[in-house]
Amino acid sequence: MIKNLKNLDKFNDQIGKYRYPVCDKDFDKASYLAHLIEHSRNEERPEPGDVVICRGPKKHYHSGHMERCIEELASVCVLPHTPNVGTGYPGSPEEHKIHFSTSGGYWLSCPDEDMFVKQPAKREKTFWTWGHRGWEAGGGVYFKAEVNVWSLFLESIY
Repeated sequence: MIKNLKNLDKFNDQIGKYRYPVCDKDFDKASYLAHLIEHSRNEERPEPGDVVICRGPKKHYHSGHMERCIEELASVCVLPHTPNVGTGYPGSPEEHKIHFSTSGGYWLSCPDEDMFVKQPAKREKTFWTWGHRGWEAGGGVYFKAEVNVWSLFLESIY
């Protein structure tokens, strides 16, 4: 199983070796996060971590990332890098709540969840989290989880 986890680390695979070896603790953390992601999906509305296909009159983006839905405002990164995922601190009320963070561009804010249309298929998506070495260069662990796919059409997508 650890071998499969190592194969997902696209950056370290490019240089031919891991900066830090993946251990069982990394595998357990990635498996736990994948489980939380897959079991928090909602068939009625988009959830953070879902894929959003963003379409406009002249441009399409096929792998947008739903970052968050706060106060009826959804934030979508149209061209995201691999999203980081984590949970709240152990013992806190948010211990099992998933948090996402990504960079990339550009970003859309959509005031109405009804603008998102559910697609019939799910998609496997790559995420990353810090491994057992913590916040160090090369210390990330990549894993996959299945998420819902939504489409969004806006005239203002460029």
